[in-house]
Amino acid sequence: MKKKYLYFIHGANCGSWVWEEFSEFFKIKGFNCLTPDLRLHKANQTDRDINDIGTISLLDYASDIRKDLSALDEEPVLIGHSMGGLLAQIVAQSVPVRAIVLLEPGPPAGLYPKKSAFLQGIFAVLHYGFFWKAPVMPTFEQISVTSLHMLPSE
Repeated sequence: MKKKYLYFIHGANCGSWVWEEFSEFFKIKGFNCLTPDLRLHKANQTDRDINDIGTISLLDYASDIRKDLSALDEEPVLIGHSMGGLLAQIVAQSVPVRAIVLLEPGPPAGLYPKKSAFLQGIFAVLHYGFFWKAPVMPTFEQISVTSLHMLPSE
């Protein structure tokens, strides 16, 4: 009997490590879990490598994922978080998949959330200048407003 594949796609500002507990849980249930790092998202990247991240597009990441999936002997379930959720949607348009699971997927172009925290986050990123050419290292205060605002302060 073949194991069902779960292909986890992490978001920006993290790596495959975010899926460790998920993959352990599903491996026990009999799934074959794949948790690759997106290009230039490995924990051991050098500063020079990290600065190259602005040269990679979502379509580049999607191409890498399609290549991984082409080696599988059956259709996987794609599980994506944040940017990984957007990538799962992009990939699923051109590759047969069993299903996709989206955990707070990044919105495609043209969809703008109306929450003030999102707008504050956009303005914080714009402050960095050419943010699409280099990694953005937000401050704790910026993350508190844009990503952690729904968590209890403790």
